[in-house]
Amino acid sequence: MRAGLDLTIADLSLAVRGPEGLPIAEDEPAYQEFLTDPAAAAEDRVTVTVRLDPPPDATDLPVRFDSGTAWRLRGGDGERVLEWPAREGPEGWWWSAYLTGWAEAVTVHCPAEQVRTQADGHSLRNPVRYPLDQLLLMYRLAARGGLIVHAASVALDGAGLAFAGPSGAGKSTLAAQIQGAPGVEPITDDRTILRLRGDGVRLWGTPWPGEGQIARNRDAPLDALCVLRQGPTHRLRRLVRPEALARLLPVISIPWFEPAVTDAALAVLAEVLARVPVLELEFTPDRGVVDVLRERPWSPS
Repeated sequence: MRAGLDLTIADLSLAVRGPEGLPIAEDEPAYQEFLTDPAAAAEDRVTVTVRLDPPPDATDLPVRFDSGTAWRLRGGDGERVLEWPAREGPEGWWWSAYLTGWAEAVTVHCPAEQVRTQADGHSLRNPVRYPLDQLLLMYRLAARGGLIVHAASVALDGAGLAFAGPSGAGKSTLAAQIQGAPGVEPITDDRTILRLRGDGVRLWGTPWPGEGQIARNRDAPLDALCVLRQGPTHRLRRLVRPEALARLLPVISIPWFEPAVTDAALAVLAEVLARVPVLELEFTPDRGVVDVLRERPWSPS
Protein backbone atom coordinates (compact mmCIF):
# COMPACT_ATOMS: atom_id res chain seq x y z
CA MET A 1 0.00 0.00 0.00
CA ARG A 2 1.30 3.46 -0.92
CA ALA A 3 2.72 5.83 1.69
CA GLY A 4 1.33 8.61 -0.49
CA LEU A 5 -1.03 8.60 -3.42
CA ASP A 6 -0.85 10.29 -6.81
CA LEU A 7 -3.83 10.82 -9.09
CA THR A 8 -3.22 12.11 -12.60
CA ILE A 9 -6.28 13.55 -14.34
CA ALA A 10 -5.97 15.35 -17.68
CA ASP A 11 -2.19 15.56 -17.37
CA LEU A 12 -2.44 17.24 -13.97
CA SER A 13 -1.32 15.35 -10.86
CA LEU A 14 -2.75 15.55 -7.37
CA ALA A 15 -0.01 14.36 -4.99
CA VAL A 16 -1.76 13.33 -1.76
CA ARG A 17 0.53 13.04 1.26
CA GLY A 18 -0.74 11.97 4.68
CA PRO A 19 0.79 11.68 8.14
CA GLU A 20 4.20 9.99 8.11
CA GLY A 21 4.01 6.22 8.20
CA LEU A 22 0.30 6.04 7.36
CA PRO A 23 -0.40 4.52 3.92
CA ILE A 24 -3.16 6.02 1.78
CA ALA A 25 -5.67 3.68 0.14
CA GLU A 26 -7.99 4.31 -2.81
CA ASP A 27 -10.95 1.91 -2.88
CA GLU A 28 -13.25 3.64 -5.39
CA PRO A 29 -13.21 1.60 -8.65
CA ALA A 30 -13.53 4.68 -10.87
CA TYR A 31 -10.31 6.14 -9.47
CA GLN A 32 -8.14 3.04 -9.87
CA GLU A 33 -7.21 3.75 -13.48
CA PHE A 34 -6.08 7.29 -12.57
CA LEU A 35 -3.55 6.23 -9.93
CA THR A 36 -0.03 7.11 -11.00
CA ASP A 37 3.43 6.14 -9.85
CA PRO A 38 4.97 9.28 -8.28
CA ALA A 39 7.98 8.97 -10.57
CA ALA A 40 5.69 9.11 -13.62
CA ALA A 41 3.35 11.84 -12.37
CA ALA A 42 2.74 14.89 -14.55
CA GLU A 43 5.03 17.89 -14.17
CA ASP A 44 1.99 20.03 -13.36
CA ARG A 45 1.41 18.88 -9.80
CA VAL A 46 -0.69 20.02 -6.84
CA THR A 47 0.53 18.79 -3.45
CA VAL A 48 -2.30 17.96 -1.04
CA THR A 49 -1.19 17.57 2.58
CA VAL A 50 -3.65 15.60 4.73
CA ARG A 51 -3.94 16.18 8.48
CA LEU A 52 -6.02 14.19 10.94
CA ASP A 53 -7.12 17.01 13.16
CA PRO A 54 -9.92 19.56 13.40
CA PRO A 55 -9.44 22.50 11.06
CA PRO A 56 -8.59 25.97 12.34
CA ASP A 57 -11.64 28.07 13.09
CA ALA A 58 -12.67 29.80 9.87
CA THR A 59 -16.02 31.17 10.98
CA ASP A 60 -14.65 34.72 10.84
CA LEU A 61 -14.21 34.35 7.06
CA PRO A 62 -17.27 35.26 4.99
CA VAL A 63 -19.07 32.55 3.01
CA ARG A 64 -18.42 33.32 -0.66
CA PHE A 65 -20.51 30.45 -2.02
CA ASP A 66 -22.74 27.73 -0.57
CA SER A 67 -23.99 24.87 -2.74
CA GLY A 68 -26.65 24.11 -0.17
CA THR A 69 -25.73 20.49 0.54
CA ALA A 70 -22.39 19.43 -0.92
CA TRP A 71 -19.86 22.16 -0.09
CA ARG A 72 -19.25 25.82 0.66
CA LEU A 73 -16.39 28.25 0.16
CA ARG A 74 -15.16 30.78 2.70
CA GLY A 75 -12.58 33.41 1.94
CA GLY A 76 -11.13 36.83 2.45
CA ASP A 77 -8.09 38.53 0.95
CA GLY A 78 -5.73 35.76 -0.12
CA GLU A 79 -7.51 33.04 1.89
CA ARG A 80 -9.70 30.25 0.57
CA VAL A 81 -11.30 27.51 2.67
CA LEU A 82 -13.42 24.78 1.10
CA GLU A 83 -15.69 22.97 3.55
CA TRP A 84 -17.90 19.94 3.08
CA PRO A 85 -19.83 17.72 5.50
CA ALA A 86 -18.46 14.43 6.76
CA ARG A 87 -20.24 11.32 5.54
CA GLU A 88 -18.61 9.35 8.33
CA GLY A 89 -17.73 10.34 11.87
CA PRO A 90 -19.36 12.82 14.25
CA GLU A 91 -22.54 14.48 13.04
CA GLY A 92 -21.92 18.02 11.91
CA TRP A 93 -18.16 17.54 11.47
CA TRP A 94 -17.01 19.54 8.48
CA TRP A 95 -13.95 18.69 6.43
CA SER A 96 -11.84 21.65 5.34
CA ALA A 97 -9.31 22.30 2.60
CA TYR A 98 -7.10 25.39 2.77
CA LEU A 99 -5.94 26.67 -0.62
CA THR A 100 -3.12 28.98 -1.59
CA GLY A 101 -3.36 30.87 -4.87
CA TRP A 102 -5.11 28.92 -7.58
CA ALA A 103 -4.67 25.62 -5.70
CA GLU A 104 -0.87 25.62 -5.89
CA ALA A 105 -0.82 23.98 -2.44
CA VAL A 106 -3.64 22.48 -0.40
CA THR A 107 -3.96 21.33 3.22
CA VAL A 108 -6.89 19.05 4.05
CA HIS A 109 -8.18 18.48 7.57
CA CYS A 110 -10.25 15.32 7.87
CA PRO A 111 -11.68 13.24 10.72
CA ALA A 112 -9.76 10.35 12.27
CA GLU A 113 -12.59 8.06 11.14
CA GLN A 114 -10.90 8.10 7.73
CA VAL A 115 -8.22 5.81 9.21
CA ARG A 116 -9.17 2.18 8.71
CA THR A 117 -7.89 -0.84 10.56
CA GLN A 118 -7.29 -3.89 8.38
CA ALA A 119 -5.52 -7.21 8.75
CA ASP A 120 -2.29 -5.70 7.36
CA GLY A 121 -2.41 -2.58 9.56
CA HIS A 122 -3.85 0.92 9.40
CA SER A 123 -4.47 3.00 6.28
CA LEU A 124 -6.01 6.36 5.43
CA ARG A 125 -8.87 6.40 2.95
CA ASN A 126 -8.01 8.86 0.20
CA PRO A 127 -9.83 12.13 0.99
CA VAL A 128 -9.21 13.68 -2.45
CA ARG A 129 -12.44 12.74 -4.15
CA TYR A 130 -15.71 14.49 -4.98
CA PRO A 131 -16.27 17.34 -4.33
CA LEU A 132 -12.68 18.27 -3.47
CA ASP A 133 -10.89 16.91 -6.53
CA GLN A 134 -13.26 18.59 -8.98
CA LEU A 135 -13.04 21.90 -7.15
CA LEU A 136 -9.23 21.83 -7.08
CA LEU A 137 -9.08 21.00 -10.78
CA MET A 138 -11.62 23.71 -11.58
CA TYR A 139 -9.23 26.29 -10.11
CA ARG A 140 -6.05 24.78 -11.48
CA LEU A 141 -7.25 24.07 -15.01
CA ALA A 142 -8.57 27.59 -15.59
CA ALA A 143 -5.04 28.90 -15.17
CA ARG A 144 -3.64 26.25 -17.52
CA GLY A 145 -5.95 26.20 -20.49
CA GLY A 146 -8.50 23.68 -19.27
CA LEU A 147 -12.20 23.23 -18.52
CA ILE A 148 -14.43 20.59 -16.93
CA VAL A 149 -17.49 19.97 -19.11
CA HIS A 150 -20.61 17.95 -18.35
CA ALA A 151 -20.08 15.76 -21.38
CA ALA A 152 -19.72 12.15 -22.40
CA SER A 153 -16.84 11.48 -24.76
CA VAL A 154 -15.50 8.82 -27.09
CA ALA A 155 -12.70 8.29 -29.55
CA LEU A 156 -14.18 7.48 -32.96
CA ASP A 157 -11.54 6.07 -35.27
CA GLY A 158 -9.01 7.83 -33.02
CA ALA A 159 -10.67 11.26 -33.13
CA GLY A 160 -12.20 12.66 -29.94
CA LEU A 161 -15.87 13.61 -29.78
CA ALA A 162 -17.51 15.20 -26.73
CA PHE A 163 -21.28 15.12 -26.19
CA ALA A 164 -22.33 17.88 -23.79
CA GLY A 165 -25.60 18.39 -21.98
CA PRO A 166 -27.20 18.89 -18.58
CA SER A 167 -28.51 16.03 -16.46
CA GLY A 168 -31.15 14.14 -18.44
CA ALA A 169 -29.86 15.22 -21.86
CA GLY A 170 -28.87 11.66 -22.72
CA LYS A 171 -25.09 11.57 -22.16
CA SER A 172 -25.10 8.12 -20.56
CA THR A 173 -27.77 6.92 -22.99
CA LEU A 174 -25.71 7.90 -26.01
CA ALA A 175 -22.49 6.48 -24.54
CA ALA A 176 -24.23 3.16 -23.87
CA GLN A 177 -25.85 2.87 -27.30
CA ILE A 178 -22.63 3.44 -29.25
CA GLN A 179 -20.39 1.38 -26.96
CA GLY A 180 -19.15 -1.63 -28.87
CA ALA A 181 -19.69 -0.10 -32.33
CA PRO A 182 -16.71 -0.57 -34.69
CA GLY A 183 -14.08 2.12 -34.18
CA VAL A 184 -15.69 3.51 -31.02
CA GLU A 185 -13.67 3.67 -27.78
CA PRO A 186 -15.72 5.00 -24.85
CA ILE A 187 -13.87 7.44 -22.56
CA THR A 188 -16.45 8.83 -20.13
CA ASP A 189 -20.22 9.09 -19.86
CA ASP A 190 -20.61 12.18 -17.68
CA ARG A 191 -17.66 14.60 -17.30
CA THR A 192 -14.89 15.39 -19.75
CA ILE A 193 -11.91 17.70 -19.38
CA LEU A 194 -10.83 19.83 -22.36
CA ARG A 195 -7.35 21.36 -22.53
CA LEU A 196 -5.75 23.63 -25.11
CA ARG A 197 -2.75 21.90 -26.66
CA GLY A 198 -0.62 23.38 -29.44
CA ASP A 199 -3.07 24.76 -31.99
CA GLY A 200 -5.79 22.25 -31.08
CA VAL A 201 -7.75 20.88 -28.13
CA ARG A 202 -7.49 17.51 -26.38
CA LEU A 203 -10.13 15.78 -24.33
CA TRP A 204 -9.49 13.59 -21.27
CA GLY A 205 -11.58 11.13 -19.34
CA THR A 206 -12.22 11.67 -15.62
CA PRO A 207 -12.92 9.43 -12.61
CA TRP A 208 -16.43 10.92 -12.29
CA PRO A 209 -18.73 8.62 -14.28
CA GLY A 210 -22.45 8.80 -14.86
CA GLU A 211 -25.05 6.05 -14.87
CA GLY A 212 -23.02 3.92 -17.26
CA GLN A 213 -19.96 3.96 -14.98
CA ILE A 214 -17.62 4.75 -17.90
CA ALA A 215 -14.45 6.42 -16.61
CA ARG A 216 -11.28 5.79 -18.64
CA ASN A 217 -7.88 7.39 -18.23
CA ARG A 218 -7.65 8.11 -21.93
CA ASP A 219 -7.20 11.20 -24.08
CA ALA A 220 -7.74 12.06 -27.73
CA PRO A 221 -7.58 15.12 -30.01
CA LEU A 222 -10.96 16.85 -29.91
CA ASP A 223 -12.49 16.78 -33.39
CA ALA A 224 -15.93 18.20 -32.55
CA LEU A 225 -17.97 19.29 -29.53
CA CYS A 226 -21.61 18.26 -29.78
CA VAL A 227 -24.52 19.56 -27.72
CA LEU A 228 -27.14 16.84 -27.25
CA ARG A 229 -30.81 16.93 -28.12
CA GLN A 230 -32.97 13.81 -28.14
CA GLY A 231 -35.31 13.59 -31.10
CA PRO A 232 -36.90 11.33 -33.73
CA THR A 233 -33.85 11.09 -35.99
CA HIS A 234 -30.08 11.49 -36.21
CA ARG A 235 -29.06 14.95 -37.35
CA LEU A 236 -26.12 17.32 -36.94
CA ARG A 237 -26.48 21.10 -37.12
CA ARG A 238 -23.54 23.46 -36.79
CA LEU A 239 -24.05 26.20 -34.19
CA VAL A 240 -22.98 29.78 -34.67
CA ARG A 241 -20.90 31.26 -31.87
CA PRO A 242 -23.67 33.02 -29.87
CA GLU A 243 -25.82 29.87 -29.91
CA ALA A 244 -22.83 27.68 -29.02
CA LEU A 245 -22.05 29.89 -26.02
CA ALA A 246 -25.66 29.86 -24.83
CA ARG A 247 -25.79 26.06 -25.00
CA LEU A 248 -22.36 25.42 -23.45
CA LEU A 249 -22.19 27.89 -20.57
CA PRO A 250 -24.72 25.97 -18.42
CA VAL A 251 -22.73 22.72 -18.74
CA ILE A 252 -19.22 24.01 -18.00
CA SER A 253 -17.91 24.01 -14.43
CA ILE A 254 -16.98 27.65 -13.90
CA PRO A 255 -16.56 29.19 -10.41
CA TRP A 256 -18.74 32.26 -10.98
CA PHE A 257 -18.03 33.30 -7.39
CA GLU A 258 -14.33 33.80 -8.26
CA PRO A 259 -14.04 36.65 -10.81
CA ALA A 260 -10.38 36.08 -11.75
CA VAL A 261 -10.84 32.33 -12.21
CA THR A 262 -14.07 32.92 -14.13
CA ASP A 263 -12.32 35.31 -16.52
CA ALA A 264 -9.58 32.73 -17.14
CA ALA A 265 -12.10 29.94 -17.73
CA LEU A 266 -14.12 32.06 -20.15
CA ALA A 267 -10.94 32.88 -22.07
CA VAL A 268 -10.27 29.14 -22.38
CA LEU A 269 -13.82 28.56 -23.62
CA ALA A 270 -13.44 31.32 -26.22
CA GLU A 271 -10.27 29.68 -27.52
CA VAL A 272 -11.94 26.25 -27.64
CA LEU A 273 -14.76 27.72 -29.75
CA ALA A 274 -12.19 29.28 -32.09
CA ARG A 275 -10.44 25.95 -32.63
CA VAL A 276 -13.19 23.31 -32.62
CA PRO A 277 -16.60 23.11 -34.35
CA VAL A 278 -19.65 23.05 -32.07
CA LEU A 279 -22.74 21.24 -33.31
CA GLU A 280 -26.15 20.24 -32.07
CA LEU A 281 -26.52 16.47 -32.26
CA GLU A 282 -30.10 15.30 -32.42
CA PHE A 283 -30.19 11.56 -31.82
CA THR A 284 -32.57 8.70 -31.23
CA PRO A 285 -31.72 5.52 -29.28
CA ASP A 286 -30.09 3.35 -31.92
CA ARG A 287 -26.55 2.80 -33.09
CA GLY A 288 -27.11 4.50 -36.44
CA VAL A 289 -25.86 7.72 -34.90
CA VAL A 290 -22.32 6.35 -35.30
CA ASP A 291 -22.68 6.39 -39.10
CA VAL A 292 -23.75 10.03 -39.00
CA LEU A 293 -20.76 10.95 -36.82
CA ARG A 294 -18.30 8.94 -38.91
CA GLU A 295 -19.16 11.05 -41.97
CA ARG A 296 -17.68 14.08 -40.11
CA PRO A 297 -19.79 16.67 -41.95
CA TRP A 298 -18.15 19.45 -39.89
CA SER A 299 -14.77 18.88 -41.53
CA PRO A 300 -13.71 20.83 -44.63
CA SER A 301 -14.33 18.77 -47.77
